[in-house]
Amino acid sequence: FMLVLASNQPEQFDWAINDRIDEIVNFDLPGLDERERLVRLYFDKYVLKPATEGKQYVSNLLSFLVTIE
Repeated sequence: FMLVLASNQPEQFDWAINDRIDEIVNFDLPGLDERERLVRLYFDKYVLKPATEGKQYVSNLLSFLVTIE
């Protein structure tokens, strides 16, 4: 049985949970190259691909982005 817990504040876990954790794997924040790759993957999938397929996802995405600002 495996349970995966993810947190950017692991100290917030209850002591009873921490007591049962056998292994902890820490991941560093992504560097500039990784962040650029993530943005490109997102942009390609959710902006470029829908736009080239003639769907309205781009306008919906832009509308959503404007509303959250």
